[in-house]
Amino acid sequence: MKERDDGYLIETEQLNADVVREYELKKGVNQSGENNVRMRIYDSANTRLLDYRVNSAKNLTGKKAKITWSVKKDVDGYQVQIALDKGFKKGKKTKTITSKLVKNYTFTKLKKKKTYYARVWTYKLLGGNKIYSDWSTSKKFIIKK
Repeated sequence: MKERDDGYLIETEQLNADVVREYELKKGVNQSGENNVRMRIYDSANTRLLDYRVNSAKNLTGKKAKITWSVKKDVDGYQVQIALDKGFKKGKKTKTITSKLVKNYTFTKLKKKKTYYARVWTYKLLGGNKIYSDWSTSKKFIIKK
């Protein structure tokens, strides 16, 4: 492992001739008590291979919202998050999905006539630590029903 100037430890793994997996480990822990670890996978042209996104965020009857994302086979689970602001500070709700086959989650008890934002990231278990991908871009939706 190499240490960068910003305090991250970097470990790279050559998956094949064209693909490199890079792990970044920040010394210390994040707010939820887990190690600050990010996983990035690149091809030989330095293009991100793991690109996660929220496919849809739909309002359901009864102050509910269904968040859908695409399934990735090379991960161990997902964490999906919604909030009332783009910075994910206000009214934040988070759900950890421990199956890599689940592709949606329904949040309940949401506030009517409010705008929410949804995002998802994946994780892989490695040596007892959860290695997270970057957060997806957020998807905006409104609770009308």
